[in-house]
Amino acid sequence: MRRVEPHPFMSAAGNSDAVVEAGVTFQMRRQKTLFSSKTEFHAIIGELALRYPECDDDEVMIEQLRFLLEVSRRKQITLQVVPLAARYSPLRDGAFVLIRGIDPGSDVVYLEHYATSSTLTADQYIRGYQSAAEQLRRQAMSPEESVSLIADLIEEMEGGDDQ
Repeated sequence: MRRVEPHPFMSAAGNSDAVVEAGVTFQMRRQKTLFSSKTEFHAIIGELALRYPECDDDEVMIEQLRFLLEVSRRKQITLQVVPLAARYSPLRDGAFVLIRGIDPGSDVVYLEHYATSSTLTADQYIRGYQSAAEQLRRQAMSPEESVSLIADLIEEMEGGDDQ
């Protein structure tokens, strides 16, 4: 299990250290739950997010990319990347988590925003996010291609120190 570093946006939103720490604790619990369950998890990530220099420390990015490779080896986890070349993508409207319930009509959408989060349960919204998730799956590289891209990015970043 890796400790999640406080996201810069959490601090930039003016949150106190206690609020930022609570957010990190929540993310760690979510990660622990994901790794300890047999629940299937399908992650779709935009290539830009893998290339975005969120911090100026390549080592942190490399560690995060290695973590994605490690996670992708788990049986219950599917990882796909939407390439930069994709035309319009629902990713451009913001990240979302579609949680599919066991019972019909029990799906939920979870949204994390700049300073807060929200949960959508109304069918009209759920259907839109279900459609967006399907579109993203179609646009995304295969899991094998996605893992290969991540490995290539790690190699590029590690080679960047020599230039």
